[in-house]
Amino acid sequence: MRRRFAVIHPTGLNDRDIAKLYRRRWGIELFYRHFKQTFGRRKLRSHKAEHVQCEADWSLVGLWAMLLYATSELHRLHLAPHRISVARVLRAYRVAMRESKGNPDPGESLRQQLRRAVIDNYQRINKNSRDYPRKKTEPPPKPPVIQAATPRQQQLIQTMRRKQKGLTA
Repeated sequence: MRRRFAVIHPTGLNDRDIAKLYRRRWGIELFYRHFKQTFGRRKLRSHKAEHVQCEADWSLVGLWAMLLYATSELHRLHLAPHRISVARVLRAYRVAMRESKGNPDPGESLRQQLRRAVIDNYQRINKNSRDYPRKKTEPPPKPPVIQAATPRQQQLIQTMRRKQKGLTA
C-alpha cells in the first residue's frame, strides 16, 4: 500500500522547502537513469513474469549497495557523494570480479579503484546549439537560365527524334 503525503499546513510550502524537495526528487530521477542506462536494466532478463519483480528488486539493491560502498570510500577522501561516477564504480566492480589472482597489483584493489571513481571537474558547456538537424545557412539556388537552342542544336534534336521513331520496345 502506498502512502500519499499531503501538505497540511495552511500556508503550504515555502520556496526553500520546495527547492529541497525538487533536489531530492532529481536525485531519485538520476538514480533510476543510472539504473536503466548505465547499469543496463532498461530491459530485464527474466523469462517468467513472476521472476521480474525479484530481478528488479535485487538489481536495485545491488546497484544501491555498490554506490553506498563507493560513497563511504569517497567520504574517507572528503569528497561529496554527488561526485560519484556510476560508470566508473561499475567498471571497478567488474574488474575486481574478473580478476582471479589472490592479491591485486598496486592501484588495482577495489578500494583504490573506487576512490578514483569520481566525475571530473570539467565544466560542461551549454548544449543549446545542438539543434539537429542543423538549419542550412546557404542561400537557395537561383532559378535556371533558359536559353534558346541554336540552329545546330535544333537540327540535332530533329535527327534524334527521327531515329527514335524507328525504335520499338
